Amino acid sequence: MSAPRDRSAGPLEIRGLTAGYRHRPVLHDLTLPLLHAGQHIALVGPNGAGKSTLLRVLAGLVEGRGSVRFDGFDLLRVSAMQRAQRVAFMPQSLPQDVTLSVLDGLLGALKASPMSPPVETMEDAQQRGIAVLERIGIAHLALQPLQHLSGGERQLAGLAQAIVREPAMLLLDEPTSALDLRHQVTVMSLARALAHEGRLVISVLHDLTLAARWADQLIVLDGGRVQAMGAPTAALTSTLLSRIYGVDARVEPCSFGYPQVIVDGTRDRVGEGDAR
Repeated sequence: MSAPRDRSAGPLEIRGLTAGYRHRPVLHDLTLPLLHAGQHIALVGPNGAGKSTLLRVLAGLVEGRGSVRFDGFDLLRVSAMQRAQRVAFMPQSLPQDVTLSVLDGLLGALKASPMSPPVETMEDAQQRGIAVLERIGIAHLALQPLQHLSGGERQLAGLAQAIVREPAMLLLDEPTSALDLRHQVTVMSLARALAHEGRLVISVLHDLTLAARWADQLIVLDGGRVQAMGAPTAALTSTLLSRIYGVDARVEPCSFGYPQVIVDGTRDRVGEGDAR
């Protein structure tokens, strides 16, 4: 993979964002403090909190009302090409019936959304693709058809497609959901490294302990609204977990000082709606 970006992008500013599906709002007048490049942000919260919807608005897959500005551009109004030059989205899984090889998928991603400056030759594109696969640890899969991969392997191939263009903002939707422990650590450590190279990385995660270990900040959503935000040690509390998740839980540091969530039981909780 090429050298890190030579500058950090401007901040992400979200103000008064409302979004949803077919007249069913999911995000309600959402406003966040500025999110700066160089950070790995984890979106956490119960099912239906609006985490994936927020990610899809940023990726241009769901329409929204309000103000969403990144690096000086209005993400609710930019062209698909302008967005693709700055933002990359990793879905939860690639389609299963794709006959392209893993490497061809990366070359297709580069061709569909040209970089600035562009990759000049096919040899350069192939070298970039192989470097990304090596960084993720799946270079041995380069010539394998995507349709023959396991779910976890397809997830890693999807990550490669997202980062091959070196986006200023990287959006990861449950990037570890199909991965074993080793590859979870690989992906999360890579997400943090990519952020610290000067990108803004935003991940949707369900594993709170994993999020607390690898994210610089947590944004806790519930019912389409922000319930807490900050460093993991500040955002995660027993009171919040009881109120948001409906569980009796403790947040205790491990021997290295990272917070761990230990759930002792469940509590009755009235649902906050049918969001995504």
